[in-house]
Amino acid sequence: MAQYNKFFDKSEIEYITPFLKLWMSFNNWYKQNVKIKDMDEGGNIKKDADGNDKEKSIESDRMAIEVCKKQGQIKKEFLILFDQQSDDGIKFQNALYELISNLENYNLRNRKNKRIEYEYKLISKNENRKELIYISIEKKFYQINEQEKETFFEQTLEIVYQIRCNLVHGCFDIEDQYFIKLVECSYKILYPIMERILQNIEK
Repeated sequence: MAQYNKFFDKSEIEYITPFLKLWMSFNNWYKQNVKIKDMDEGGNIKKDADGNDKEKSIESDRMAIEVCKKQGQIKKEFLILFDQQSDDGIKFQNALYELISNLENYNLRNRKNKRIEYEYKLISKNENRKELIYISIEKKFYQINEQEKETFFEQTLEIVYQIRCNLVHGCFDIEDQYFIKLVECSYKILYPIMERILQNIEK
């Protein structure tokens, strides 16, 4: 291979390492900043000496994902970016579009060997109804019902988490360009969310 071809191949941006570093940032953030109620074996909230609810830190990525699906800053910032008409919003929504497109072409599975995919129907662009919103501001193929935004967020967060699991546990083919694209999309989705969260902490 000619030298210029070798250099050109090496110039391609590789998202695996940045994505894993970004995940470490998320991991460190939730361990310090996200608390949950401390429950006893009977499912009752423990109390401290003053009678206040006891809280504890999240101990695992799996637990963090389940908590973040339901509430908190990850969910809030996702939904803000999803609705934004700014450059950041456009980039974010187009990353979501790319995630969906590449997921359809890659057999992503969890540790129980279940295929990971969006579990509700993404609506064709040919349907023209007011309650539909585009996944991409460029008005590409995918749309969802307005009332399903939160479900869409929960499933997207789960998919990003499973991509992280496949990376960490070596369950992927480094030469599969669809998987590499999934990593890139996951980075482009998680990065602006964490950037906004950390900027708010600094303020």
